[in-house]
Amino acid sequence: MYVLSDELLFRVEKNGGILINKNNFSRLELSESESIFLSLVKEMGKEKAFNEYIKYFSADSLTKILREKIYKEGEIKEKGISSLSIINKIQSKIKELKKLNQISFPLELVIYPSMYCNLHCSFCFLANREDENVHLADDWKKVLSQAKENGILSFSILGGEPTKYKDIDNLLKIIDSLKVVTTITTNGQEIKKSTIDIICQSDYITPVISLESIDDFKNFELMGTRSKRGIELITRIAS
Repeated sequence: MYVLSDELLFRVEKNGGILINKNNFSRLELSESESIFLSLVKEMGKEKAFNEYIKYFSADSLTKILREKIYKEGEIKEKGISSLSIINKIQSKIKELKKLNQISFPLELVIYPSMYCNLHCSFCFLANREDENVHLADDWKKVLSQAKENGILSFSILGGEPTKYKDIDNLLKIIDSLKVVTTITTNGQEIKKSTIDIICQSDYITPVISLESIDDFKNFELMGTRSKRGIELITRIAS
């Protein structure tokens, strides 16, 4: 049985839909008929989806999408949903999105688990702020899981200094389990070994190290810390 590749994000949108490669973010715009077909593929596999599709539409409308290298061999657990109900659902969704003139869901979600920062950068208005009521990772899990279900492409974790967030390790573990491409922006000055280990072991989380200059004096002037620690962290993660 052929199914959609795990490397692809498929979403129904007002123009019909989009396919996005999660690795390089390349995109393919889809027509309404192609989105209907791929919705059927998700529920019943390519072969059965094609047989069900041609009961209601012309096979000619699928010439392009059938030739795309977006399918792989795999198992699928059918949910017993009729093809006609899937088709009606997709057509109704596209109609509603056209009426609202909007995309179905954001492509990227940016979260700020805590606004606290351990530095006093001269250019930053958020430096050294502490949140009294920060949420635990399990609270973020609900939001992140909903975003995954709605076809989010990527997460971005900002702050403050996110590695100083008290539940950062659990948050990163949750994100890794969701298998969504994620960046975490950190100054890297006081990052825990356990946090580094989670990042290094993840196939989905990429650190972005904040440095204003590799020159120690210039970096200290701007960020109040020397660049050495950040450079050491980059070297460690890259090795």
